[in-house]
Amino acid sequence: MRRWRVQAIVLDFDGVLVDSNRIKVDAFFEALEPEHHPALRRALARGRELPRRALLSRILSAHGLRGRALQRAVARHARRYSVIVSTAIARRGLIDGARPLLVGLSRRWPLYVASTTPHRELLALLTRLGVRPLLRGAYGWPHAKADVVRRAAPARVSVREVVLVGDGKTDRRAAARAGCRFVGIANGFNGWTVDPGRNQIGSLLDLPAFLDLRSLSGKTP
Repeated sequence: MRRWRVQAIVLDFDGVLVDSNRIKVDAFFEALEPEHHPALRRALARGRELPRRALLSRILSAHGLRGRALQRAVARHARRYSVIVSTAIARRGLIDGARPLLVGLSRRWPLYVASTTPHRELLALLTRLGVRPLLRGAYGWPHAKADVVRRAAPARVSVREVVLVGDGKTDRRAAARAGCRFVGIANGFNGWTVDPGRNQIGSLLDLPAFLDLRSLSGKTP
């Protein structure tokens, strides 16, 4: 097995730190009026990884809204969606065992979070979940995940020595774009299989053992 040199870890938020993929899908149905639900189902069938405003714009424009009327409607529904999601995620909390795991990881490597959740909303959620002090940095939309990976690379260190952990195709593409290592979290939403040989694990809780097998890092827990 080829060994990795790991200098920093960038974590996706939804589906990695919080079991929130279903929360976010259900929130769209709650935020949108019933007449928009058929268009929402069609949009979700084509892919769940669109930014929320892009998805809302696609759905609401299907009902004839254009220009400023569309912009106002998107903003109104996005605010409603944000409240629903933030409340549900705060109530759900981190995946079981995530906080002590993050404490241990933070003693070994700088940790970052990169998410398509709007930046201020992401920071507020991480604060409410009690993990923001464990992170070297956290960046939500409009920060691109590939840019966060480059920012996470310490001075004079290759981005190849940064690991991005995510559960979506956009996470995998961001890692490829940045040139860093990628570890995938397999779950029911992405349909991936647990396969450490392909750098796919079943949960964030499996990350330390996976990195212990892969990493050349001289740091100790």
